[in-house]
Order: sequence, then structure tokens, then C-alpha cells
Amino acid sequence: MSSAQAFDASAPCRVSAERRNSLEAIFLHSSFRASSTWVWSRFRRMDDVLAYHEIFHEILATLTRANCAELTARTWHSKHPDGAPYFEEFEPLIQSEGGVAHFTPAMAFENFVPQGGFTGSLTSDERTYVRMLIDHAQNLARTPVLADTRSLGRVIAIKADFPGLHIVLYRNLFQQWCSYSEQLAHHNPYFMETIKRTIESSPEDRFFKLLRQIFPLGRPSLTDANYFYCFVLLHLYLYAQVAEAADMVIDVNALECDRSYRRAVEGQIVDKSGVNIDFADVKKSIAFSFTPLGSVESVSTRLSAMVDDILAHAPSAAGRAFVQKALGELLDEYERYMFYAGALANYAAPDGMLAQEFDNEWQQLNREMQSVLQSTSWRVTAPLRGVKNWLRA
Repeated sequence: MSSAQAFDASAPCRVSAERRNSLEAIFLHSSFRASSTWVWSRFRRMDDVLAYHEIFHEILATLTRANCAELTARTWHSKHPDGAPYFEEFEPLIQSEGGVAHFTPAMAFENFVPQGGFTGSLTSDERTYVRMLIDHAQNLARTPVLADTRSLGRVIAIKADFPGLHIVLYRNLFQQWCSYSEQLAHHNPYFMETIKRTIESSPEDRFFKLLRQIFPLGRPSLTDANYFYCFVLLHLYLYAQVAEAADMVIDVNALECDRSYRRAVEGQIVDKSGVNIDFADVKKSIAFSFTPLGSVESVSTRLSAMVDDILAHAPSAAGRAFVQKALGELLDEYERYMFYAGALANYAAPDGMLAQEFDNEWQQLNREMQSVLQSTSWRVTAPLRGVKNWLRA
């Protein structure tokens, strides 16, 4: 399905007032490896929709028509459904010198959380860029669907400028983590690196500061549990902050195992947007984690104080409910995983580290954290005071 036609970024908008006053766009907000590409692909196959993939992907800054055609699900260990090149819908918007019109590299991670925090505003560049994508689709008399895995931090900001239908996609966090781990095992560190890049993207954010101090990240490693804990807590924090802004939250695991839920989701999308979506071919995908984490009780304990902090600062009841659901399902899935694959996971750990050895390392980390907590510097200890009771327990 090609939308290729001449595009002039400076041309005046030709969108009719009637169409502008209808539903502007559908936004799919997601994290990485959370089935967002599959969901996007279900919209993409519809003739009356123009579905953009990864609208804030950093590659858009240098994308050319030549390499646009080369970027497909078959060029890497994607586990994505076959289809046209990922960025085919952007082709008419690619400038002669390369790069999608109005896109800037800062949109990928630097602007992940707006200036002013989660309730801040988009930059003027972001507004111009998103407006262009919507107008281009509407000029073709098609419903724009804008999907991305770097938009969770700016859901509120995007919705403020572009009301539309905002859908947040959620996948069981342990299954999602296993997919990150599998990608790294296939020598693709990109998804692990996004954890660090996201946390570092907002240096003034209080919770991100706390994560950097409690769980410092080095190079991505299959056995570095700090990556797991940062991954989980980052996602819980994002969900807590933006849950209330979502018009819909789609649980992709429930789509696969609950037919009545799937039909209800499809019906809501039709009612809210007029788009007659079909998720009937949803399939479950399972990956593997090499990270030695110990027992489910140990994981729960190590998360508890930080989760309490997330809940205490969540801006809405919807955010708190989302966190509690996601955490409970993470722990349940990890318990099932350890029952069926725990022995294999310990055996397969690349550096031979067993769970008990990891527990010993954690005790050493606890002692180091205690020394930090005893610092007399208020600037250092202020964000850590909420953790002190946990470590003393």
C-alpha cells in the first residue's frame, strides 16, 4: 500500500474544515517490544487508514528513499509480521537531501518527557511535524494513525494539541523484558540501551534521578539485574503518570487469550473512531531471560520501596491502578517462568552466575547504598530517603 506522491512541506494545508472537525487521528502510544508493530500493522492493512510507524524514530532524521525500501521485518530478528517496508508511509515526506520534513533528532529521546515534565508542552517543532503527518493523511482522505514507542512520556502533551483517539498499549512486563533480553542475546543492544537513554533524557526528573543513583547502568549485559529493575520501574512510572490521559488502554496479552475482551476492544475503536479494526489473528510470542533475579519474593522486595514511591506520586487513581495491575502481573508471570524455566535460566546464564551468587552481590550493593544513605549531604540523600526504611527492613 503506497501513499507516494509529491509532497511540498511548505505548501498550504488543503484539509477541509469538515474533515478537520471530525476525529483528527488515532495515536498508538507504546514502549518497545510490546506488540506495537503488530497492532500498527493491523491498522496499516486497512484501505481507509494511513498508518505511520515509529513517528519519533531517530532514523527519520536521515531516512532516504533508497534505504526506506530496505528497512523491513526480514532484515533483523524482529519477530514482526511480514509486510511493506516499515517507513513506506513516510516516503512522500522525505526531503531531497534526506530526512523526513520537519523531523529533528531531538524528538527521539531528548524530548521524550517535555520540558516542564509530563504535563508540559510539545515543542513548536513537534507540533509542526505531527500536524504535517496528520494533514498529509487527511489530504489523501484517510484516517491518520500515528504509532510510536517513544511517546509514552508525552502522551498528555500530544493529546493537548491533537485530541484524537489516544490508545496506550500494554504488554506483561516480564514478557516484554524477555524480548529485550532475547534481542541482546542476538547481539542487538538497542532495546537495552533505550532504558538508559530514556532515564538520562530528563536529568531533572526526580524519579529518574533516583533510578540513576540506586540502579546505575553500564554497558548492556544479559546478567546485569540493574537493567531489569530500571526497565520495570521506568515503565511503572510512565504508566502511573499518563494512564488517566489515555482514551483506551489495550492489554495485548488479553487480546490473545480473551475473545470477549478482543471483541470489546475492537468495538470501542469502531465507536470512537469509525475504524473497523480486526485483531483476530493475534498470536502470543514468548522469549527468554538470562538475568539471574532470585525468587519472586526477592524481586518483589527489591521493587517495593520504589513502587511505593511511584504510587505516592501518581497523579491519578487510574495511574495507581495501572501500576498495581502491571506489577502483580509481572510477578505472577515471573513466578510461572521460574517454575517452568528457572533451572534452565540459571544453567544458561552466559557468565555462569547463579541466583544465590546474585543474592550475595545484592547484599554487597545494599551495604554500598547504606553508606550513601548515611551521607550528610541533603542534596544526595533527599531523593533516597524513601528507600531507607526498605533497606533497614
